[in-house]
Formats: sequence, structure tokens, C-alpha cells
Amino acid sequence: MLLILADRSEHLVPYWRDQEALIEQLAHEAPHNSLRLAPVHETRDPPRVDEPGAASALPSGSLVLLLGDLGCLRGRDRMRERQWLAYARHLRQAGVTPLALLPCAPRRCPATLRQAWKALPWEQPRAKTTPASSSPSTSPLEQLLPLLAAAIRLEPGFVRAARYLLPEGRRDAGLESDVWQHPHICSTHSDAASWDPTQLNRWRARFDVLDPPTRERLLTLQKTWRMHLPGEIWFEELLSLPPSTRQLEAVRADASLAEHFYIQLSAEARSEDAAALSKGAPSWYQRSRRRLSDHAYNGQVGQALHQLTAHWDPEDPEYRDKPGYDPRYGRSNPQEEWRCAVRQIGPHLNVSRERVAVSSGSPLGELHTGNGEIKVERYDKRPLGFWENGAPPPPWATDWGWDVYGAWVEFAIEDKTGQPVTQRMRWIEPGRFWMGSPVGEPERRNNEGPRHEVTIQEGFWLFETACTQALWEAVTGENPSRFQGPERPVEQVSWNQVQGFIETINARLPGLALSLPSEAQWEYACRAGSDTAFSFGETITPEQVNYAGNHQGTVPVKALPPNGWGLYQMHGNVDEWVQDAWHSTYKGAPKDGSAWESAESGALRVIRGGGWSSAARFCRSAYRDRDRPDDRSSNLGFRCARVQVRESGTPEAERVELARPGPRSGSGRGEMAPSRAAGQGHVKPQLLRLDIAASDSAELPDASGLEIRSDREVLRLQRCAKPAWASAMGRDRFGLWAEIPIEPVSPNKAPQAVPENVSKPVIQRLRWIPPGRFLMGSPEDEPGRWGTEGPQHSVTVGQGFWLFDTPCTQALWVALGLENPSRFQDPALPVEQVSWDEVQQEFLPALNERIPGFILPSEAQWEYACRAGSDTAFSFGETITPEQANYGRSQKETIPVKALAPNGWGLYQMHGNVDEWVQDAWHGTYEGAPKDGSAWESAEPGASRVIRGGSWDVTAGSCRSAFRLRYGPGRRYNNLGFRCARVQVL
Repeated sequence: MLLILADRSEHLVPYWRDQEALIEQLAHEAPHNSLRLAPVHETRDPPRVDEPGAASALPSGSLVLLLGDLGCLRGRDRMRERQWLAYARHLRQAGVTPLALLPCAPRRCPATLRQAWKALPWEQPRAKTTPASSSPSTSPLEQLLPLLAAAIRLEPGFVRAARYLLPEGRRDAGLESDVWQHPHICSTHSDAASWDPTQLNRWRARFDVLDPPTRERLLTLQKTWRMHLPGEIWFEELLSLPPSTRQLEAVRADASLAEHFYIQLSAEARSEDAAALSKGAPSWYQRSRRRLSDHAYNGQVGQALHQLTAHWDPEDPEYRDKPGYDPRYGRSNPQEEWRCAVRQIGPHLNVSRERVAVSSGSPLGELHTGNGEIKVERYDKRPLGFWENGAPPPPWATDWGWDVYGAWVEFAIEDKTGQPVTQRMRWIEPGRFWMGSPVGEPERRNNEGPRHEVTIQEGFWLFETACTQALWEAVTGENPSRFQGPERPVEQVSWNQVQGFIETINARLPGLALSLPSEAQWEYACRAGSDTAFSFGETITPEQVNYAGNHQGTVPVKALPPNGWGLYQMHGNVDEWVQDAWHSTYKGAPKDGSAWESAESGALRVIRGGGWSSAARFCRSAYRDRDRPDDRSSNLGFRCARVQVRESGTPEAERVELARPGPRSGSGRGEMAPSRAAGQGHVKPQLLRLDIAASDSAELPDASGLEIRSDREVLRLQRCAKPAWASAMGRDRFGLWAEIPIEPVSPNKAPQAVPENVSKPVIQRLRWIPPGRFLMGSPEDEPGRWGTEGPQHSVTVGQGFWLFDTPCTQALWVALGLENPSRFQDPALPVEQVSWDEVQQEFLPALNERIPGFILPSEAQWEYACRAGSDTAFSFGETITPEQANYGRSQKETIPVKALAPNGWGLYQMHGNVDEWVQDAWHGTYEGAPKDGSAWESAEPGASRVIRGGSWDVTAGSCRSAFRLRYGPGRRYNNLGFRCARVQVL
């Protein structure tokens, strides 16, 4: 008689079908009435001998076959062990033989249980298969889970097939139960388990870095398990793969179908045909979207997903956080529009709806939005690298991509057997850091100071590991190392030998252009954004660093965890040569990250990082030492850099700082970088929500430029280098300013208005007027309106410009060697009695001879700057007073150009004092006027020219922002002056 005990515990679900198949086979082969079945549940004790169908009813000599794990796969439980042992004794006392068929290696059960139950493994060793790449530092379970991470359904059979891909000795059948019990598996249905969506992406990231053959083999296997399931499941899994993996031969065609499926679904859901879709489609999509990885939000399919989510699930607070989200994809009311002011407040960017009082910071521009969503992200005008824009890579690159640490690229060089030796490099973004150690750091040495800020202006590639013996031997044909092993770092190589290695490898791979990193580059990369003694914190352990002889020599270059930028063993294992000559302190050290050389022949060279025999203090990020360039040691190796070279002749710019350093990020081979950062932490676009608050702020990243995008407009801000024409530049509560100095020359005629301090330059300040959009002209109901001020129309000033912050002064006019024609004479007063022709033919040529690029502003530029973001009759409101503007003969003459308060953009006397010439010819209305802010010229010779702003002798109505008048270009009057503009050439 055979009694089969089938353990149906939940953690044994992967083996239920095996149990059923075996029971069916035994039932078919066993004689009639010779087989009984008793289930075992994890909520009960093991069956007792007096239970129905148990051993008491069996004849002596019967066999009890347990299909289960004796509780061993659930962790050690001594009470349950005693129960199983007691049950085995009862069976034996009844003359019944207990036998356990275990779904795991017997070694996972205590020896007493194995002996009592005659435990045998269910699975016999299989024929060898090609194993997935392995790492002895990870457990078999940790190695198996990434193989499953591309799937959203984990069928027991699929888990088993993936397990068979593990190396021999690491594919125990008990791993299937381990998977079912893992805390990141949230559903363990007998048909298929599923991942916890909140944990899945961490395992997907590990799948993404498997070698391409392994990924292709797993996806081929996965596809076979999807053949009889709805296509949406396979499509969802494919869409979560990195774009590079979707291009693998095994899945390329299906991946294209998956992208088309989601794009079509999005289009249909938002069309008039939406009613034809299944009623369950929205709820299915909501579940599916929460499982999709960030890789899905790439290109056209990413846009389709965002639009579909905004349509079907707009209240979800998280969908806007997905990569590539654009405010244009959100719901927008075409009938509503908010004008928003963009300001810098310290290290933050603030965007506020109009009429929201923000008294601090300085203005950067304006933006209009219909849905209140404002996206802020880095904008870099520099040419993108191949790893950022998907362009073809250079010939030396064999593979490239993005992962959790950022961008990487690989090259390979053949060894003497013809096999490729591959080296990976990590992209190190530009940024700033503090080099050296603070005075209070324990174990600090004086040669680590003075601590100073270094700006790494150009990004560079850096070996992610020290140079291996395999790579050294492939290049040089020899291996000088004491501790031999192809994956160990090469050591016992001198600085001079390293230079020979670099010369040889660069000759074999043209364009690779390797060098040693500078000392600053090395420490910047070692710190990886940290400011502690080590990149891991204030201390280290042997599990992090090979130091103090705790590993009895060097270890493989990837045996210990990397730092935050994916660089292995920047602390310990081997000291590393850098390019710099030795200097005993940092006094006089370069601040741009370049190598600090020496004119001394045979100068000592710097080594960094500490070695396998070094004490912990010698492995600190700031620790530095030196050695002779011909010295060799078993502690001494190196890693190479590849510096992106700045084009020759490009000057180092003085920069107006907009922001603080921000972090790094990215994922996915061969795709556009999801965001590029300044070398520290993780930077991603930030979304401001003015639909739920009237004002919102974002931290400014350290970037050469920013892109601020709404559903209606895009505002790009570029970090501005101080122009060569400016003597000074800065930022205040009104925004950016620059100054020009004009050295005076003697006037050709009467010097009646030459300033007393004629030997000193005349300083003219300019204000940066940011790009933006405004309504030009006056509304029909504005008091005092003239018909020439309409029709009111929208103008987009697409490019910012510089504008004199005051009307041109008499001091500036005379400093250029021109006769002062003004009626009211004083250096600080505006020059007047100057015609449009005189400005064009005398003043501008004289100024541009000194500092090229100055013109009269267009009429649109003038009004845009005058309004300074307002839409009232005056920039100060609906009315003005004599305390705000010089008008109505209240002063009986002109007054000094800075005698009254400026408008909101720091411009003085845009209302009153003197009318101002602009570039435009006169047109009686705005019908047909340019909408891009450019000047509106005329083909008519001697056409009248526009004047704006009002003056000291006119009424308040003639000083309104929209008021316009005309004079002949030769007209001169004592209320008529001008101010200049300069368009920024980007």
C-alpha cells in the first residue's frame, strides 16, 4: 500500500503541478486500491497515525511518500521539525516506511529529518546548459531574480526554465520556493506569481545590465510562455525594456508591434471612436501603467502614454513624474490663460501667476500657461555626445548606454589569442567640488590643503575600474603583477611604463585618446558628490574596501561595491598614478581641474586612493602621496581617462552663476539621455503646479541653461558669460545688468557740457530684458486712448535683449566727442534736441566704433520693456503721480535720469522726462504689424519715425505705455531723446 502525502503549502506552489503529475502517473501504474492520497496544509500539523487514511490503516510494509519539503524551505522551525520527526517514528512503529521526495537539495534539511524520512531530491542533475553570467559575491537567489525581472507574470514553469540558466552548483530546485517567498513577490497564485510594482524596477535595472546574449536567451524563453496569453501582457513587458534591448533580434519585431499597440490605443481613446473600446480598457491600462518602467516613456510611445494617462487617469498624482512628461500632454482649457512671472530667488527658480506679490529675487522672464503646469529642466547648448543623442558612436566604441549610475561606453582590444578584452568607462559630468580635506578631518595631512573649490568645466570618461592585468597584457604582451589574475588590477607598473601603455593603446585604437586623469579629476570622481572622508561616509569596512591587508593582496577589480558614480575601488586595492607632478600643498594649484605639471625633469608624480596594504587613513578621498616616475610596487596601479577636448581658441568664459550643483542620472543603452546633470546625485526635470498654487518654486540645477516649458510656450534661459564689451555684470532684484565704460574724448565743438571729471569714463548700465509675450497697444476702453494704439495684438519677443536703463545722458553723448545740443544742460540730464537722423548718423556710429552692436530698440521692444509685465495704462498702475514721472510741466524742465523710481524691470523714466526715438517707421495703426517684436520699417524715403514715452511738457495721457506719436526723422525738440538697445547674439 502506498500513501501519498501531498504538501499543498503556499510556499510550495511552484511544485503543485509536479505533485499532480506524479500522483497521476503513480495512480495509473499502481495496482487497484493500492494507493491513497492525503493532503498536507501549512496551517495544520503533520498528519497523525490515527487520522483517516494515515499509517494506522496501512498494512505493515506499506510506504508513505511525502511530496513536500518537511518545512525546510520556510526557514528553520524546530517545533515543526519535532512534529515531522515524531510522525516518522509513528510510521516506523507501525511498520510503515517514510520517504520524502524533496523539491530542493537534501542539504537544506537538517540531517535528523533527512535520515528519519529517507529524504531524496526530486530533481536529478540536468545536462549542462550555457549558464548566465555569475558573480560569486551574490547568492543564487540574487542571481535568479534579475533573470525574471523582464516578466510581469512568473509562471512556475518559466521560473524553472530561468533557473536552469544558472551555473552548475547554483541552480537548486528550492530556489523556486525562495522566489515565491521573496518579499518583492506580492502575489503567489498557482497560475503565476507577480512582482511588487514598487520593487520591480530595482530588479529590472539588474536585468538591463546583463550581457546581450543572456538577455536575448531569456526574452526568447519568456516569449514562449506568452504564446497563449493575451498580447497585451507581452507588449507591456516589451515596452518596459530599454530601447537597446528592444532592438535585440529575438524581440525587435514584437517590440515594434508593442509600441504601435500603445500609440494606437492612445489615439483611439482620445478620438470619437473611443466608445468602441472595451469598457474594461481604462482600468486595465491603469494597472498596466503602474507596472511600466521608465524605459516605456521614450519617444513617440512615451508621448502617447502621457496623453492616454491624462485622458483616462488625470487625478493620479504620480503620472506627471514619469520621464518625458510635457505640460502639453496634460488637460488644458483653451479659453483660459495665465501669465506667469519667472524669477530667481537665491538657489531657487520661482514661477508665480500674475498679480501674485513676490518681492524678493530677480526677474528672469515671463511665461503663459493654460493648465498651470510648468516643467523646469536643464538645457545645454553644447553639442550632445553620441551617448546622449543616439548618433553613431566613434569607431573605438563597441557598446554604450545608460544605467543607474549614468552613461557608460566600452572599448575592446584583442589579446594575443585573438580574444577581446573589454574595458568599460563611465561618463563623469562637469561640476564643482571642494578639493582637499577640511582642517578638522581625522588623520588629515598638511599636503591635503589648503582646501579649495575646483570647477571641472569639461566632462570626461574614466575607467570604471583600475586597469586589469588582462588589459595590460593584451596591450603590452606581458604581466608584471605580483598577485596574478586577469581580473585583478595590474600592479608593479611605473608612471613611465603607464605612459608607454597609453601610447600603445592609443595607436591601436585611433581616436581613443586615453591619458591619465589629473589629480583633480581623480578626486572629483572618487568623491562622487560626497564631502566625507570616504565616498561611502566617514569610515570604511572590509566589505567596502580592500585595505590594511584584510584580503592578503589585491582582489578582482569588481569584487567590492562601486561608489555612487559606478566607479570601483577608488579607495584601496591599488594606489593609482595620476598625471600631476608632485607639489607639497595646493597653494597655486589650478582651479579648472587640469593637471598641475612641473618644469623639473623627472619630477615626482602623485598617487591617490590607497592600496591593499594601506591603513584606512591612506585610503581617504583627499589623501595624496608621491613616488618616483620609475618606481614600481605591488600596491601601485592606475586607471585611464579620456578627456573631451575643448576646441582650440575657445576662451574660458567668466560666468554669471545661476545655480548650485545638481546630480546625475540616466538609464538605457543607445537612447537619448533622460537627463544630463552636473555630476552629483540625480537630477530630473521638475514640474511646478500653478493649477493648485498661485506660486511654486524649484531648485536650480547647475547647468549652462534651463528650459522652462508650459503647455503654451517654452522659455530658455542660458547661463550668460560676461560679454567682452562689458566692464561689469551682475544681478539684483530687477534682474541681470551689465555696464559699459566710455572713455571721454574732447568734443568737436563747444565743450559746454563736458563733465568736470572728464578724465574718468562714463558708465552706462544696461538691463537684460528677457524674452516673453505681451499684448501691444491699448484696449479700447483705456482712458485717453488714441486710435493709433490699436488694434491691440499679441507680440512674442522671442529673444532677450539689452537696453539702456536710462535715456542717453548728456555725459555719454559728449564722451563720444559729440556736441551737446540740449536746452537743459547737465551731465546727468537726458540729452535732448537730437533728431532720429543724428542718433543714426552720429551717436550710434561713434558708440559702435567703441563697442559694436548697439541700435535703437524696435517699438515693440520699447513697449514690452516699458510695461515690465504690466497690462495697465502705466507700468506703475492705471495712473501716475509727479513722484513717479516727470510730466505736465510739473518740473518745468527735464530732470536727472535717475531722479525717480524705475519700473519693475529696473528701467528709469520710461514714462515722461523725454520722448524717445525708436527704430520703427510710422504706421497709422497696427494692422499688419510684425508679431515677433522686430522693427516695422517702410519703403518710403524720409518716413516719419515713432516716438514713445511722453515727456516733461505733456499730459499724463501722453505718457501711457501704449501712447505713440510720430516726428520726421530730422525733427529736434527739447523734449525728445532716446535710449539704445543691444541684441544678444547667442
